[in-house]
Amino acid sequence: LLPKEEYRVLNDCLLPTESGTTQIDHIVLSRFGIFVIETKNYSGKLYGKEFSEHWTQINGKSKVSIYNPLRQNYHHTKVLEDLLELPSSCFIPVVVFSVESTVKVESSKPLVYTVNLNRLIRSYEQEVIDPSLLNGLAKTILLANITDPEARKMHVQSVQKKKEDREEKIKVNICPHCGSALVRRTGKYGAFWGCSNYPACKFTKPIK
Repeated sequence: LLPKEEYRVLNDCLLPTESGTTQIDHIVLSRFGIFVIETKNYSGKLYGKEFSEHWTQINGKSKVSIYNPLRQNYHHTKVLEDLLELPSSCFIPVVVFSVESTVKVESSKPLVYTVNLNRLIRSYEQEVIDPSLLNGLAKTILLANITDPEARKMHVQSVQKKKEDREEKIKVNICPHCGSALVRRTGKYGAFWGCSNYPACKFTKPIK
């Protein structure tokens, strides 16, 4: 546990954005920075690159494409930057994985397992935020947090709808990003669908 006198922990925050809403798993405010935490309960091996749009999850004989959680958390961080009117240097985006997974990704941003999260947060010791501001920053987030059950239900439905629309396009060999045709290719991890508009569009999806 983190000492309450040093850290303020906010969980499951649904915040408004220009295009709708975004859900942040955990926000930890401290004088050492604001930790923006995305948690992923994946299993198996995860492969990918820091800035790629998708990673590959291999679990036994199953191979699927997953959205890069670093990109997802980058968006969360930018939403908080705008809301709190603080520079990016005050934020520490962290993606946390289950110990059931093996992460094979090199990243300049913290990627940790659940058992190491507390230690990572405590490793930051340089003050970047005036402690007297923390209560006000936490209040700003809580005031913006959407708690209405119906609004939260709509957020979940919106996320699911986007996922379904994406899968429908892929089924008919249409790139969900740019609308170009998908073509079958073979790479290091086997066959995959790739956008015919490459390199302008780098969308890929493994073929099961």
